[in-house]
Amino acid sequence: MLLNGCSKKDTVSPTSKKIHTFTYDGTAGQTLEYNSEGKISKITEFGDPVDGCNLTFTYSGNTVTKSRYYYVTGKTEIEASTLNPQRYISSTIRTDGTSTYEYDNSGYCVKETSTYKYGSQISTQTSTNAYINGNKTSCVETYNGSPNSTNT
Repeated sequence: MLLNGCSKKDTVSPTSKKIHTFTYDGTAGQTLEYNSEGKISKITEFGDPVDGCNLTFTYSGNTVTKSRYYYVTGKTEIEASTLNPQRYISSTIRTDGTSTYEYDNSGYCVKETSTYKYGSQISTQTSTNAYINGNKTSCVETYNGSPNSTNT
């Protein structure tokens, strides 16, 4: 989960704003900005005009709202995620549907259930994962209740 690792409290003081920039191939990359609490507040992608976007994060209690603006289309997508007491995402609401997440005691996502709305059609996809010693050993997916794939 992207949001699980967004905190940089050990490197950001309450009065500063930390910015990191890195590139993938010397031309395309990202700039990460952190707010005064050490949480990611903005990700700016650069160098790829087709897939580039800005992501802006806002925090309120146990909710993280992510706004994604696409450069080429000018389209903005917004999603709100609720964090559980361990600060993992427990649910997300998007324009096109919802997702819920379940974790094992070690913090690995063992089940994700997503519902998508396409016009009047609604579909549900579920992924169930198994781990041994931190390594993912299987993933079983269902689509509208029918097996979709099994990966081991």
